[in-house]
Amino acid sequence: MADSAVRPSGRPSRLRAGGLEIGFAWWSRYFLWALLVGVAVGVISVPTLSGAAVAADEEFRQTLQQARESGVDVDTELHAPMHVESDGNQVSTDNPLRYDYESARTALGMLRPSGYSANALQLAGFLLAPLVAFGAGLTLALKDFRHRTIRLRAVRFRLGSLELAYSLTAGLVGVAAVIGAVVAAVCGGVVVSGPTMSALALDVFEPIPEAVGMSVAAAWAGFAVVASFYFGAIGVSIGLLTRALVAPMATFTAFHLMVPILGPWDPRAMILSVGNTLAPLNGTLSLRPISGTLAPAWNLALLAVQVVVLLVLGRVALAARPRWGAS
Repeated sequence: MADSAVRPSGRPSRLRAGGLEIGFAWWSRYFLWALLVGVAVGVISVPTLSGAAVAADEEFRQTLQQARESGVDVDTELHAPMHVESDGNQVSTDNPLRYDYESARTALGMLRPSGYSANALQLAGFLLAPLVAFGAGLTLALKDFRHRTIRLRAVRFRLGSLELAYSLTAGLVGVAAVIGAVVAAVCGGVVVSGPTMSALALDVFEPIPEAVGMSVAAAWAGFAVVASFYFGAIGVSIGLLTRALVAPMATFTAFHLMVPILGPWDPRAMILSVGNTLAPLNGTLSLRPISGTLAPAWNLALLAVQVVVLLVLGRVALAARPRWGAS
């Protein structure tokens, strides 16, 4: 009886299991590779954001020139009320001159450190973190099976602790990619924003407002971090259920990047609704709300239920000892 009472506490804690997984990912350079991928994405986000500002400026000037050629009182139009209607990807307005003017001012206002960081965080939250964290989750979930150490790990740790350690580490790998993207975007923005702003005749737009504040950037940072842990847990669950790496990763990448959103019950639509409600942002991604989606609170609840169900199924699959193979 004494032995049975002591045995459960004799196993290493969840913290110990998590520390070992994080150490494995560190020495295996998972964090380094994720950081480098994030830096690449952050570098790419800089010219796309600057290019969007230049394009918005050019579009406004074309509209301005057409208005002057048509004899429109430009000053009156710029101060007149504006009504905008959006239907999917179509936007209509009764004052196109002011609409293009406000769009250009907003796009130019994004060329600030907070704008570059928020844009990179939005890009990371919707595209980068899901792919990196999902791939890390798959890899971590399979490594003990491939190295034939699962029996030893199961003796030292509870299976639930192992699954949580995999998920925690995969989420942190995704966070490393997010950090790389933000640092690269801010540094690149400091270099690029000066020449971009100098190349435009900004007297038309002054004063240019700061499009996003640090509170918006912080909100998108939280979104990207949560997305990292969410998709890290999804990757671990899928890895434990399928015991495959290439096929799930290829399928997830193709579905996430290439397949249009299938409707309001598509998890991507749920994530999109949460992001749009969190802190609307006119950045590199053109994010249009999906009609028919539930309230963001319901979408959050459904996403949480999805990940919990998958983790439970993954835990059941992890306990399937006949699939462990020879040790």
